[in-house]
This record gives sequence, C-alpha cells and structure tokens, in this order.
Amino acid sequence: MENNIKDEYFELINSTLEKMKLLYVSGVDRIPFKDVQEYSPVLLLVEEKKPTEALTHEVSNTFPLRIIFAGINFSAEDCESIKKITTGIGLTSNQVDIVMGNAGELQENLRNKEVEVIVVFGREAVDALGFTDLSFDEIRGSFFVFDGTKVLATHHPRFFDEPLLKREAWVDIQLVMQELGLKRGF
Repeated sequence: MENNIKDEYFELINSTLEKMKLLYVSGVDRIPFKDVQEYSPVLLLVEEKKPTEALTHEVSNTFPLRIIFAGINFSAEDCESIKKITTGIGLTSNQVDIVMGNAGELQENLRNKEVEVIVVFGREAVDALGFTDLSFDEIRGSFFVFDGTKVLATHHPRFFDEPLLKREAWVDIQLVMQELGLKRGF
C-alpha cells in the first residue's frame, strides 16, 4: 500500500514537472493564479526545500534517463512533437529529457550527462557540439560521440510539417530505438 502511494506521488510530481517545463519552454515565467492548484504538489516541495536523501535517491533512480533530446530554440510546438516521439517509441517522460540553449550553452548543458543516447535536432545544434566539418546531410542519421555518449542528429521539429523531412526524422528515431533495444510501436 505504501509503495502504491509513493508511485502515485512520484507520478504526480513528474507530470507536474513536465507541465512546468513546457511552460518554461513557452516563455511563461510565472504560473497563472487559476492554475496554481494544479502545480501545488511540486511548488510545496520546492517551498519546503527538505527532500530527504532517500527520497532524492529514489526519484533519481526510479526511471533511468535513456534519451536526451537537444536543440536550439525549441518552441512549445516543438516540445509537443518531442513528446509525441517519446510516446511513439514507448518511453515515458521520466526516461527522456529535453535540453536546449543557445549555440554557446548547448555544449555545456550536455556535458557529463548520464544518458544512453542524445538526439540533436538541427544543423545549429550539431554545430554547437563542434561537428562543423561535415554537412548536415553527411552527419544526419549517423551516430557520433560527444563527451562519451552516442549522439544522433536529425531534423529540427519545426520542419516536421514537411512530409519528407518528418519521414527522414522518423527513420533516424528508429535507429535510436534499435540502439536502445526498443521495439517499433507502429
């Protein structure tokens, strides 16, 4: 019974954190009053600032991070596309992370991350990691290594309106699925 309550509590916290991350990515710097109750479990934890070591350890080890989706200037719509990719490949939001920043920040934001694969979206992100000697067509769809982690480059989600580019991105994501031992969901 106690584990069931913990699981529900962690799921509530994780879903709230996802919602807050989407707000942040969208440029929202505060939560509208009418929505405060929806975010209150996490806000209370932050306000208390007393997570126990056991709780912190349990949360961080409950869902190992499998993929980081990284890029420059993700919009809320881009994050929704990434969320659909996450669902489509059979992972939970707790097993992925979205890392972004400007060209100068992205490399630093990805250093020393414990993750199985990083997917970078777009030429700017590839350049930010220092891989400027190859064209995007040469590097897209192939694994390379950054800071000891396998990285795969694909098209930026803002181009998913183009059927050909969306199809190519899906083929690239299938390579990531194969690398992670995930079964194709469709």
